[in-house]
Amino acid sequence: MSGLLQPTLQDHVPRTYEGRSRPWRTGSQIYVAILGGPVAVTVIALLNARRLRMPRSKELVIAAVGIVATLAAIAVILAAPGEGRVLAGLMGAVAAGPFYLLMRSYDRAYFSFTNDDLSEDEAYESLWGPGIAAVIGGLILTAAVVGAA
Repeated sequence: MSGLLQPTLQDHVPRTYEGRSRPWRTGSQIYVAILGGPVAVTVIALLNARRLRMPRSKELVIAAVGIVATLAAIAVILAAPGEGRVLAGLMGAVAAGPFYLLMRSYDRAYFSFTNDDLSEDEAYESLWGPGIAAVIGGLILTAAVVGAA
């Protein structure tokens, strides 16, 4: 009974991210999703899952959701070719929801247990460069699908 009232994290040692890339904010991925579509947000989510040290099984779920969202986006674009860009952004946003839910607990654990001396802004890497690259790649793929339609 006495073990029940003892702190459980007293021997916890925070993970260090020295020499390792810090993750991106999970909430910021919605911008990549809306602007770049499902392929762009899936790539960013998979890279961020690796940065958050998520298990391989969760990465496979992210990949599966991304593939389904991409196939759905292609089907919708082919069905309504005039609205291709908007529909791709919508499908990207739909895919971003499950990605956020899958990463949420790992992101909280990262922020809570990595390093106490970092502010919230310093704890995360900037998504600007990779996000822009993913959006451009997603736009190119969307244009190719819309052009083929």
